[in-house]
Amino acid sequence: MLRTALLTPQRALLSHVSLLAEAFGRRGVTELLLPLLITCLNAPEGRLRGAFFRAVGSLGPQHLGGEALDAFLLPCLEQVG
Repeated sequence: MLRTALLTPQRALLSHVSLLAEAFGRRGVTELLLPLLITCLNAPEGRLRGAFFRAVGSLGPQHLGGEALDAFLLPCLEQVG
C-alpha cells in the first residue's frame, strides 16, 4: 500500500508529461522534468518503467534538444537495456 502511494506522483507526472513540457519549455524540460522522469527507471514496478518509455516517446524535438537526448536519456536507456 505504501509503495503504491509513493508511486502515485510519478504516475501523475508521466501521464501529463507533454503538457508539462509545453509549459516548461525546452530549458525547463532539460533542467527540471527529465531528472524527475529518469527516477521512474529505478521503480520496482515494471508498469511505471513502461509508462516512462511511453512518456519520453511523446516528447518531440520541440521539447528536447540533441544535447538533452545525449546527456540524459541515452545513458539511462543504455543502462536499462
